[in-house]
Amino acid sequence: GDPFIGYRFTLDTPNNVEGLRFLTSLARNGYGPLPTTRPRDYEDPRKLFLAGQVAMFFGTPSDIHYILSRAPDFPVGVTELPETPAGAGAASALGSTGLLVPRGSPHRQAAFEFMKWATADRYGLAMARRLGRYPARTWLLTTPHFAGDPLLKPFLSQLTAARPYLLDAFPEVERAYTDAIKAAFYGADPAEALRAAQEEANRYLEETSRKSP
Repeated sequence: GDPFIGYRFTLDTPNNVEGLRFLTSLARNGYGPLPTTRPRDYEDPRKLFLAGQVAMFFGTPSDIHYILSRAPDFPVGVTELPETPAGAGAASALGSTGLLVPRGSPHRQAAFEFMKWATADRYGLAMARRLGRYPARTWLLTTPHFAGDPLLKPFLSQLTAARPYLLDAFPEVERAYTDAIKAAFYGADPAEALRAAQEEANRYLEETSRKSP
């Protein structure tokens, strides 16, 4: 069947356009840096923060791990995302990393046993701590490392409102979206840039759906 049934890209909604206009105005008025032209340049804000060139950035638990592993005494604090002007709670993006067994693997059972071992409570917790991530099993979030760390509590409290980042499943559309956002920071009109990304996403969806069996 068609794997894209039920999906509809909404890249150029009025809320997206308004939000992008606001963010570009911050950079234009000197309140924030311009993004680089590299894809997924999420390391830049951390470096600017550690260098004292920016006072705040939107980050993840892995950013806390990155900062404190390089500068244990660096003064850093974390707070939750603010509510919207209408009083609605803010929702963050939720990502994950998984283990996969390739189709046709000659050692599928051995790979599956390794996956069970690697994700067992003992090793899953250690891996999450070392990588600055959350374990997949929710009860492990009650362990002292997570529940007792004030820097992680804001992230934990927002897990209930987090939403999956779906564009990861559509690399071509994600590229069009991020290119549009960066173009807006470098002079393109936000509405026009997002409209072009939306048109590219629609073409991708139509072409891919035609190829599906």
